[in-house]
Amino acid sequence: MYVFTTVQSQMSNANINNFSKCTCPTEGSVDVGGVNGGCVYADDAVPSDMAPAPPPPCDVELPSAPNTVVFGASQIPKYMDMAKSCGVPIGMLYTPGVSVKCCNVINHAPIPCASCGAFANTFSEPDQTSGQWNCVFCRYTNPVPRAMPDFHQTSSTVKYLQPLSGGASCSSSEGTMLFFFLIDANFPGPEMEELCGHILRALSVVQGSACIGFATFDNAISLYQLANNKLASADVVPGNVSPTLASIKPYTSKALQYVCPISSALRHLTTITKCLIHSTSQINKNRVPLASRPRCLGSAVEIALALLTSSQEMLSSGTTPTNFVLGSHVLVFTNSYPSWGPGSLADLVSRPKVPQKLRQGYLDYYNNVATIAMHRNAAITCFCQGFQVFGIPELQSLVTVNGGHLLLIRQFDSTFFTNMTLLMTYGLHQKGQFSIKCSDGIQVSRMIGPASVQDSPNRATQWNSGSVNGRTCYTIFIEIVGMLEEGEGNAYFQFVMQYTDVVKHFLVTEICTYRLPVTSNRNSFLRSVDVDTAALLLIKKTVFKARRNTENDFSPNKIDNTLRNITYACGEKRGALFLLPDHLSSLPLLLFMARRGPLLGQVLQHRDDIDSARIAFLQAPPESALRMIIPDLLLAKEDRFEQLPPEDLAMQSGNVLFFDHEFDICIWIGAEAAQHESLHRSCMSLALQRSATRFPVPSVLVVKEGVSDARWLWSRLIPSHKDTEQEQLWSFPGLRSLLPKERAVLVAKFPRTDDLSFSQYYRSLFA
Repeated sequence: MYVFTTVQSQMSNANINNFSKCTCPTEGSVDVGGVNGGCVYADDAVPSDMAPAPPPPCDVELPSAPNTVVFGASQIPKYMDMAKSCGVPIGMLYTPGVSVKCCNVINHAPIPCASCGAFANTFSEPDQTSGQWNCVFCRYTNPVPRAMPDFHQTSSTVKYLQPLSGGASCSSSEGTMLFFFLIDANFPGPEMEELCGHILRALSVVQGSACIGFATFDNAISLYQLANNKLASADVVPGNVSPTLASIKPYTSKALQYVCPISSALRHLTTITKCLIHSTSQINKNRVPLASRPRCLGSAVEIALALLTSSQEMLSSGTTPTNFVLGSHVLVFTNSYPSWGPGSLADLVSRPKVPQKLRQGYLDYYNNVATIAMHRNAAITCFCQGFQVFGIPELQSLVTVNGGHLLLIRQFDSTFFTNMTLLMTYGLHQKGQFSIKCSDGIQVSRMIGPASVQDSPNRATQWNSGSVNGRTCYTIFIEIVGMLEEGEGNAYFQFVMQYTDVVKHFLVTEICTYRLPVTSNRNSFLRSVDVDTAALLLIKKTVFKARRNTENDFSPNKIDNTLRNITYACGEKRGALFLLPDHLSSLPLLLFMARRGPLLGQVLQHRDDIDSARIAFLQAPPESALRMIIPDLLLAKEDRFEQLPPEDLAMQSGNVLFFDHEFDICIWIGAEAAQHESLHRSCMSLALQRSATRFPVPSVLVVKEGVSDARWLWSRLIPSHKDTEQEQLWSFPGLRSLLPKERAVLVAKFPRTDDLSFSQYYRSLFA
């Protein structure tokens, strides 16, 4: 028996394999799947006032809850050379904090091995007679603790709960959350008015015992004293240098004047926001370009962290339970890059090519500020509004390790309000620290994710993480450094995440232990490969390398070489092509979609947009990452949704299409389907359902055939209209219901481009 988990295998096998196709049989290829899969959509209920018509029922059983760890293969090769010869990566995707269906919850500390430090798990097999248990990692015999009847776990995932110092756990209503709003003073008047309106609405939602601070920044920082019983006033702090302990002491000594309960602050905030709207309207009359205006974002964040730290110390010094501080969050709102004081990116933005040494200086500064925030239990989130340059690759360092977010937003609309409210209301799991322990002969070679490395004394690799939210995935690669035992031998992996649940006042230790068999049979190893996870490992590694390429000249040919090597090593030659075995047949399509999309494709986008998409993909859990590569394309019908391959041949005038690309949802209405309002409502209800469980909330775009915005959808679909008629019928059987004249009209309406269809691309690999 061994434990092995796969990510949403039911959904991915039903959908992705259905999309997979090779070239037409006349070219020496084979069919690897149909195209008419079942409908797939979320099963969460939608409030009746938001959805006048519920979506059609789902005729496909949805997969179970996602797993904490998914492996690239259910077997481990005995030698590293075996994996290298196949071209398939050895690794796993780790998403701590995700809600697991079968999880034991135990109310005491985990039991470590006295020799290697690994924790007791479901494979330890305690001997109740002798009162001992054997460690599966070092084979050391340990005594079974007394009075622990729940020692033997039945699940691979176990959560241990320990009350924090100070006694029993408390509810979220007994604690205080601290928020600090940092607003760019360079917003135009209308945008400042929208932003301030959303902030006031969000504060009315949060309410409770939360405390807030408020400041604006340009070439200086204006700190508003919200606790003043008389008039609202602001202290102005220079923004050209980082604050020192001496310079900031006059403000930190009275921190509770700047950070106070919402109930006390609201009476001043209304007046302050009105003044801000008026002043920004006057500033923008000067018509100074946005990019030329000063923004001391770095020093503003440093001061906000100092005030939050002092406020937390003052509130925690009280003796009543209501003074327990849950954590703090700095919310930054800006409309261009930092251009003043420490962390100014003015030199970087003005140069077409930036020396790595100069760029590293910016990264080090923001990473240092982010690390300080993490140690002070504070998260930093930046909302970058508009279409200016922001310096996303550098600003990302400010939010990564402390559990914050960096969000590009087009405007201050309802989607922005929802995202901001979610950030201020969801439970916080902070002070994350996780480790990975492997059997002898196996070691972690690389980890991709928002965490910093920590030294470990017990042969485990450890990292620090700012927060644990169930939405952040870490990509782990391993290598075989010795010769593993085969037959009865197994490889063991233990993932330990420890974090503070500041809402329930618990120290949580989440332990996941897995056992995989070792094999020396190459074919057996290949059959055990989970193609979705293996593809994600390959793509995430490639995207990571592309993001680190400072010259921004990454070529998608690198992923072509990877695919070509795998097909040569694992495939079979059919005519002029090499075709992979059936269980790996969807891999070429996955890599093709990754190379033509915004992650690796040669698209006309600014480096900020590209880097933002890459960061989101690298941190996305498996299900979301797969959707970012191969979006869901559903055909709306009266009683159901039908899964379609993501090809432009689906854009028939009589169709209503639902397109889900994780952070964007598009509802496309054909010219002949404009009167089918029930289908429109069903698609909108489905969009609301899927949006309810995601962060950031995806934007919803409704377009009609023939309008300019319809190009957004068409550009994201495979241009299969360029294939031969036989290839089109082979990959998209739905075309068989059209007459030859109707098919010709459909194909003729697509403009000519240089994009390759999947058939053309696959043939080009072996040309």
